[in-house]
Amino acid sequence: MDRLGRLALLAPAVLLACATSGKPPPASAPKAAAPRADAAVSETGTPDAPFRKTLPEPGPDGKQGTIQMPGTVGGADWTGAGFDPETNRLYVPSMTGPIAQNMMPGNPESSNLRYRVSDNSRVIGPRGLPLVKPPYGRITALDLNRGDKVWTAPNGDGPRNHPAIAHLKLGPLGNATRSGVIATRTLIFATVGDQITVGTPPGFGGKQFSAFDKATGELVWTTELEAGSTGAPMTYMHRGKQYVVFAIGGQQHAAEFVAFALP
Repeated sequence: MDRLGRLALLAPAVLLACATSGKPPPASAPKAAAPRADAAVSETGTPDAPFRKTLPEPGPDGKQGTIQMPGTVGGADWTGAGFDPETNRLYVPSMTGPIAQNMMPGNPESSNLRYRVSDNSRVIGPRGLPLVKPPYGRITALDLNRGDKVWTAPNGDGPRNHPAIAHLKLGPLGNATRSGVIATRTLIFATVGDQITVGTPPGFGGKQFSAFDKATGELVWTTELEAGSTGAPMTYMHRGKQYVVFAIGGQQHAAEFVAFALP
């Protein structure tokens, strides 16, 4: 359990060195995986607050708040990143979960603040679909030598099978949940976080475990587990064979570790 959330993914920081303009500065990708040069590793996160499906109560100006993107629990937060030291590419999982917040009058019985922030309110679009365009959960490959984005790929199916759009037979739209990645010599392996993980909108948890081509982001292989992940993956060697292992669990599935052997 994360001290700042209900159930947050545990992920180690990535400490790396890459050449930028001929200089090799150290860089870190902390648990909130936005890469920073010459930065200390951060172990802080964003506290999770209760979510409502309705907008906040109107503020003093009569407005219902400001929509925040990608949301207080969105973006690259808590899940770490994968790094390829041969190409100096960083692979960052992220999600989009817009919320609305408002400034409300303070409560003089509990504080001396004139204003307070309202609770987070999940912003949901027509027919229960997301208000913004996909991908809602994604993996982004960053070239740290050039500072360029190489590719972005949706991670998980997302709402592609929602009754309102199932007939369109769309490709993966991405799950807006905490997902972890790990880089091997040829592939990027990615989990999809279970519904129980902190900040996951209703219906956006997933159970997929997938492999992506490191160079292009193309989906190479995917399988569905008995529950979604609750922790970032790790890899190890045993008797000459490589394995990827991570934790899964949910409200209807007891917590356990699952391991996959690489060919």
